[in-house]
Amino acid sequence: MGKVALAVYLPDWLHNLLRRLKRSVAPKTPAAIDLSGDRDVEWSFIASRLPSGSGEALDFGCGFGNLSLLAAQRGWHITGMDLLAYPMYWQHENFQFLQGDLLKLDLPAHRFAFIINCSAVEHVGLSGRYGVTLQENDGDLVAMRKLRVTLERAAPCF
Repeated sequence: MGKVALAVYLPDWLHNLLRRLKRSVAPKTPAAIDLSGDRDVEWSFIASRLPSGSGEALDFGCGFGNLSLLAAQRGWHITGMDLLAYPMYWQHENFQFLQGDLLKLDLPAHRFAFIINCSAVEHVGLSGRYGVTLQENDGDLVAMRKLRVTLERAAPCF
């Protein structure tokens, strides 16, 4: 036999009382956060504005290299850089991977025509994530200054 849903309307005072009672006895379990697909919108936004061309470009915080591959297919010589060594499920002659901490690496000045950064710079220096153990409170600001020096000139943001 099937279930029948029946709406029961309670006065606000009774509803609030029952809700407080439930919250006082119910176990406090955090809701699971599903971040699957959280970068899809950002990647598609960047991809729609990624220019074709030649020259050197840096994909900072490249992860699996989705944007690196697109930039390489559009003619750029890409250095994909990340703190962690993600597996690259593709190969391209215009791509090289550099693993390391931007705060500790010496990147050449004025090398890149532009830098791709999709939700990575704000994580620089945050301990407890991505294997970072030493907290750097201004890591994002230090990273942006270091990245700025690597640009060929004052390049526009895409």
